[in-house]
Parts: sequence; C-alpha cells; structure tokens
Amino acid sequence: MKIIGKDIPNVLVVITTVMIIAGYLSVFSKTPCESTMSYNIGRTDSGFGLTQEEFLSATKEAEAIWESAMRLDLFQYDPDSNFSISLIFDDRQQNVILADVSAGKITSDKDTYETLNYEYQPLLNSYSSVKNNYESRLRKYNSDLQSYEYRVDSYNTYGGSTWEYNYLVGEKARLNSIFYQLKNQERNLNTQLVRLNGLETKLNGLSQTINKEVDHFNTSYVSEDEINLAFNYGNRIEIYRFDNRQELISTLAHELGHSLGIDHVEDKNALMYYLTEGANYISQITDTDINELKSICNI
Repeated sequence: MKIIGKDIPNVLVVITTVMIIAGYLSVFSKTPCESTMSYNIGRTDSGFGLTQEEFLSATKEAEAIWESAMRLDLFQYDPDSNFSISLIFDDRQQNVILADVSAGKITSDKDTYETLNYEYQPLLNSYSSVKNNYESRLRKYNSDLQSYEYRVDSYNTYGGSTWEYNYLVGEKARLNSIFYQLKNQERNLNTQLVRLNGLETKLNGLSQTINKEVDHFNTSYVSEDEINLAFNYGNRIEIYRFDNRQELISTLAHELGHSLGIDHVEDKNALMYYLTEGANYISQITDTDINELKSICNI
C-alpha cells in the first residue's frame, strides 16, 4: 500500500509497500484552466538510469493524462521556466535497485532449481522402477540358487541320473548368466544413484539458498513503513523513487495535479487519492479528479 500525503514525511531508506507522495497546492492568479503552467527538467540523477530526454518524455505523458481528459493545454515544457521537475537519487531508489537485483537472483535460482528438478524427477522414477525390477530378479535368483545348491548337495551325497547331472550343469550356466546380468544392472543402478545424489545435493543446497534469499528480501525490502516517494514544493517537484516507468508517470501526474491546485480526494480509484495499492498505478484520471479541477477552474 502506498500513501500519498501532503505533509513532508520522515525519509526512510527501505523499499516498502507503503509510499507517500506529498506536495503543496499551487496558487494561481488565474485558474489553472485559464493559463498554461510551464516547467523545466532540473536534475536527472544518473542512478535512475534515465536520460533527461527519457525523463522529459515520461513527464509529457503525465501531463497528457490531464490535458487529454480536460481537452486543455495545461502544461508546457520550457527550459527557461522557474518551475523544475527533478529526479533525486538517494537511498530510496538505491533500495529499489537492490531489491530488483535480489528479486532477479531469486528468480534465477528458482529457474535453476526447476531445471534440475525437471531432470531429477524422471531419473528418480526410472531409478525406482529399475531398482524394483532388480530386487525382484535378485529374490528370484537367490531362490533358484538355493534350490540349485540343494539339488547339488543331494546329487553329491546320493548320486543321480545322467539327466540330473545334465540339468545341474545347465542350471549352473543359467544362474551364472543371471548373476552377471544382475551385476551389470547393479552397476547401472549405482551410476544412477550417484547422479541422483548429486542432483539431490544441488537441489537441497539451492532450496536453502532460495529460502535465505527470500528471507533477506522480505526483511530488507518489504515492510509496512512509510516512505516519501515524491514531493511538490510549490516551485519544484522532486521524484525520489519509482519501480518502473508506469509508476513514474503516475507519480508525476499526481504531483502535477497538486500543481493545478488539487488536494487529495477520497475516491480510491482516483489519481489524486492518497493511497495506491502495490503495482496498481493509475494511468488515467477519473470523474472525481476532473470534477475537482473543474471546481477549481469554476467550470
């Protein structure tokens, strides 16, 4: 939740779900609908990763939100204007960047986990199936071997027919063949088991890493504290943080609304409402916003 306030708040240095956009209301000798407010682009600190031209483009999109709805030329960029709009980089935006890096690392590690798990699960299923087959064959082999050894002992003790002798010779060859098949199957199982154990170690390590990263993200960058997002000082607007271009435009449009003389409104869907929820940035003004401006302009 982001709070848009009028008074200057204490500046916090954490990324938060509660933001304040503050500002003074402008005083016009004429109504804002009867004149065009000029502005220039002041500081554009490099930490935001925007050029002055890109910041001006976002500002023009913000002014167009009001002008399109009112069908009036309310704002005009003028490099010689005494009213400036600036991007001021400090710990607030730095934490946005750090949060993005942290979130990117979490996403990357989760993707790696899913890739390894995608390999691990079929291998585990195959190993379990082959292991069950091996154990079943091994039980049958041991049972047949026990019967063979019993018959060999009986033949050696009591003697037997030529048929019995030939049977025992053939059975010995069959059991030897099965023995070597089982040994080969056992080696394959051990190879699969080594691969499974390696994947499991990586998955467990990644799981622990991701949990630590998420805990760090939640502790460092998510809170219910308030943070000053921007401020309108009457003769200048300063923007201190934004998550993306749409939030920047929404914040600029809100502050330009204060420059038009509009106070905060109670309509939760309005651009001039004092709160915004999460990433639900307002990209257009509502009837409430328009009526507030019309009231100021006496139209």
